[in-house]
Amino acid sequence: ELANGYDKKEAVLIAYRTGGKTLFISGFAVLIGFSALGFAKFAIFQSAVGVAVGVGILMIILYTLLPLFMVTLGEKLFWPSKKVLSHSDNKLWAFLGRHSVVRPFLFIVITVIITLPFILAYDDQISFDSTAEISSDYQSVKALEAIKDGFGEGKAFPINVIVKGDKELTTADTIPYLGNVSKAIEKVDHVDSVMTITQPTGDTIKDLYIDKQLNSVSDGLDKMAKGITDVQSGLTDIENGLNQMAGQTGSASDSSSGGSLGDAADGLGKINQQLQLVSKQISQTGNTAQTVQQLTAISGQLGQIQTGLEQADQQLSGQQAQAGTLTETLKKLAGGVKSANDGLMKISDGTSASSDMLENMGKSSSVRDTGIFIPDQVMKDKGFKKSIDQYSFADGKGVKLSVVLDSNPYSEQAITTINQIKKAVANEVDGTPLEDAQIVYGGVTSVNADLKELSTADFSRTMVIMIIGLFIVLTILFRSMIMPIYMIASLLLTYYTSISITELIFVNGLGNAGVSWAVPFFSFVILIALGVDYSIFLLDRFKEEVHLGIEQGVIKSMSKMGSVIITAAIILAGTFAAMMPSGVNTLMQVASVIIIGLLLYGLVILPLFMPAIIVTFGEGNWWPFRRKKIKE
Repeated sequence: ELANGYDKKEAVLIAYRTGGKTLFISGFAVLIGFSALGFAKFAIFQSAVGVAVGVGILMIILYTLLPLFMVTLGEKLFWPSKKVLSHSDNKLWAFLGRHSVVRPFLFIVITVIITLPFILAYDDQISFDSTAEISSDYQSVKALEAIKDGFGEGKAFPINVIVKGDKELTTADTIPYLGNVSKAIEKVDHVDSVMTITQPTGDTIKDLYIDKQLNSVSDGLDKMAKGITDVQSGLTDIENGLNQMAGQTGSASDSSSGGSLGDAADGLGKINQQLQLVSKQISQTGNTAQTVQQLTAISGQLGQIQTGLEQADQQLSGQQAQAGTLTETLKKLAGGVKSANDGLMKISDGTSASSDMLENMGKSSSVRDTGIFIPDQVMKDKGFKKSIDQYSFADGKGVKLSVVLDSNPYSEQAITTINQIKKAVANEVDGTPLEDAQIVYGGVTSVNADLKELSTADFSRTMVIMIIGLFIVLTILFRSMIMPIYMIASLLLTYYTSISITELIFVNGLGNAGVSWAVPFFSFVILIALGVDYSIFLLDRFKEEVHLGIEQGVIKSMSKMGSVIITAAIILAGTFAAMMPSGVNTLMQVASVIIIGLLLYGLVILPLFMPAIIVTFGEGNWWPFRRKKIKE
């Protein structure tokens, strides 16, 4: 306005009546955009509300302090330039504007051809690897790499499943359910192993499972039957010896000794018959309880025979010298009976222990539910106690399961895996003693899974709030519901094209695992807030020039605002380019989205797409309101 011959005060007033109104509208739109971040739940996202505060303060300064400088300095404001020049028409935008209003459909198609392939190529690959944010030259990153190389990524950063209850969880009745939970987790894809009380090294303790225990009991019964057969064989030898001795002593002077020995031999024969029946019963039925009773009775009979043999030995010891050999033999036979009795008692004790274990199995509900049975002697075992201590806390009311993955714990795959693990655990504990326990998840993967859930929800919420807020503001300011729709649509088109190109550069080109998780949120908010300014600059000028007709109004507004918008876009792109040397992935990627987006918006979307859309809608641009006619 100074170049048009107005004095300083008049030039300031005219500038604020025209450009000042547009500046206020664009500033207010940015204020609304960043204020919407206050609805985010994530503190990092909420912190960006500070930008809204900055914009608010800037607007106050623009309408108070800046006019003071303009009036005071006048032409000196443009020092060192000696003359004031108004911005000239932009020939490129004027050229594009003339052709786009004549062939709007063609220019819309051209815009789609430029942007659609990138949007379709967008895979939304997100990385939550915080270690990838900084250079591998740092000691902390080197240490992490050493841990990964030494132990493997999965073991270095396992998922910790924590089960916390009100009652003790390390009992023989509860621990088996942890084994089932472990098995359920192991069935999930990309789970390498699970470590907990029932499998402290990642491999199951097979002796805890009932099939292994029943096989052991079966083997024990087979050995018991063989042991009884051996006892039978020994007793048969003793029986034969007693019969022989009974004949010898019967021919001697003391017939009573021979009779007692014969009775003992007969008793052993009957015992052998009973043992044969017991052995057959074990083989056929496996009834250990009845077997114990029978062996106890047989043991009593053997005890009586042993006592009889000792009495016979005493009787023979007082007779003639030739009986000395018989006495010695009788002592050996008595000792043999005692050994056989001791063997039967051991068999009886083992059978009793097996019977008790089988009885406890039958009473245990965990056996039916899990197939795991933990006998008392296992609970008292030092090695098993060590396993309990290693994976429990809070006096046994809390238990830990360490889940090792076969994929990168920072990857999207790991996040998918932990979500599947949560479902598997929830299904497995349903209807078990662990049902009411609190189950939480820890570790790098768990943190990233929560971070993804929170950031995704906040991104969606903020996007909706921001778009609705801008739509309402723009509808009021432009007295139209159509203009805000295609303004916002053009910004969304720009955003998704820009982030897709950024993904291609950093993921497909540079080999990153994905775009950093914070990039979509911040780049969307910044790009929408900045881009809406440029569309406001163009459309507000169009409102001033529409009295020339819609087509001529579009062409003139584009020629007048082209240089302003392109200059602003280049300056902002250069500002964000300053983030590139930082070496921090998030900053570089945000800068890339903003730079690509600003240039795309300033060189393609606004000059090609926007004029074609405006001309296509014609008078419908002001729906459901009516365009104000300027009286000539």
